[in-house]
Amino acid sequence: MSPAEPFAPTDPIRPSEAARLAIAQVSAAQGLPQVFRCLCEIASTALCVDRVGVWLFVDDRRGLRCANLFERKKREHSEGCTLRVADFPLYFGAMSDVRTLPVTDVTTDPRATELIPAYLAPLGITSMLDAAVVVRGETLGVVCHEHVGPARVWTAEESDLAAAVADAIGLHIKAAELDEARAALRTKDEQLSETRRLDALGGMAAGIAHDFRNLLTVVLGAADRLARVPGLPAAARDLATQIADAAERGTALTEELTQYARDQTQRPTVVSARETVERFLPLLQAAAGPSHPVEYARDEVGAKVFLDPTALERLLMNLVVNARDAMPAGGPIRVAVGTESAPELPAPPRAYARIEVRDAGTGIAPENLDRIFDPFFTTKPAGVGTGLGLAVVKQVVDRAGGFVKVASELGQGTAIRVYLPRVAGEG
Repeated sequence: MSPAEPFAPTDPIRPSEAARLAIAQVSAAQGLPQVFRCLCEIASTALCVDRVGVWLFVDDRRGLRCANLFERKKREHSEGCTLRVADFPLYFGAMSDVRTLPVTDVTTDPRATELIPAYLAPLGITSMLDAAVVVRGETLGVVCHEHVGPARVWTAEESDLAAAVADAIGLHIKAAELDEARAALRTKDEQLSETRRLDALGGMAAGIAHDFRNLLTVVLGAADRLARVPGLPAAARDLATQIADAAERGTALTEELTQYARDQTQRPTVVSARETVERFLPLLQAAAGPSHPVEYARDEVGAKVFLDPTALERLLMNLVVNARDAMPAGGPIRVAVGTESAPELPAPPRAYARIEVRDAGTGIAPENLDRIFDPFFTTKPAGVGTGLGLAVVKQVVDRAGGFVKVASELGQGTAIRVYLPRVAGEG
């Protein structure tokens, strides 16, 4: 059922029975906003009331927010208004003790009179029938049925129907919460599986790096001795130089592998994200080079995180080097540190330390955005990148319980934002 197809009782004698059937047919698959719209329209038609609103507790039950309001005459839906619980103690006290609250005349019922100046009078509401949204003993909010016109006496059948609407809303809310919990569990399982995969890869990388380093030492030594042979033809000397260069690139790859594997033995502690970045800035600038000035910005909050300091430094270094390589002709690298609390982010609503590294380079093609954190994936020319830098970043962040967001546009540059959970009560 959709708001475009309003409920119409088929039985003029007992519209409540038809309404209950319509309530049962509302599908949770529509999502909560649409569910609220449908149920408000059903209640408005069945009870012949001008306004039906779904109000839910927010801010640790200090406020009541309108999740949906249906105005029957206008056939319009709205939301967003919030009432402070502390401003209406009699009303909320009454709602905590009853299943439904039928008020015939708001001007004489003490449970409603305190609502008159701020809410009822401006809207012309004379009678109201409110039902608590209760699930397993927990009150989630109120469904308000508001009548405009001569005072109205509510029947027991109407109160029962209002309660049925509130029950349906409560069940839909809990079903949505259960779906969210299941989705979060699936995400955690996927993250755990990925962590295990990366751990296995890290262990393999550590073994390979050790053996590879020994082989490269032999190759470099042989190339050096070859280059020192008296009277060696120029062509042979060039070949010796190429061998040495290739071995040095292999040594750099070995170091990357070692870094990747090293995260298995992190020693996390409480550190200041801002102080760590500021202390490491000279080394970041040295890695970026003179053609890539590192510009730094911060907010005034020195957020604390639980992380191995060397892991955080490796994260910073890899982000800056990645930004440098995206601008071969040079350009500024912007490093910013701040805090953020954003419920819309793909993680529990909590406070985070945010580290951002931004470049004005080539950008990342949309088809590659989902792969940039995969080990050994790189779009850089051969010999420039190993494909492990951003994999190390992702590994560090995952182990800290954070996440990474990437914003990129071809030809415009890339911003990589790292979100690390703040330590409660710190910074």
